[in-house]
Amino acid sequence: MKNVSPCRLCHSKLIEVLWQLKACPYGDLFKNSLSEAMEIESHAIALARCSDCGLIQLEEVTDIKGQYDDYIYQTK
Repeated sequence: MKNVSPCRLCHSKLIEVLWQLKACPYGDLFKNSLSEAMEIESHAIALARCSDCGLIQLEEVTDIKGQYDDYIYQTK
């Protein structure tokens, strides 16, 4: 899933990747076994800067529903 976002502040498409991390699954997706945990889909994480306004942001838009669909912690 590569959904590169334009700048969230000025909507420029001139986005420069500053730091590329190794792909990893979303956090807090606890599984019952190591084998189940290893099957979780990994996602790219890249820190990027807008060349026009300088905003630093994640390069890709995350899938919020997939990220928090089975989230076990709830505030009261």
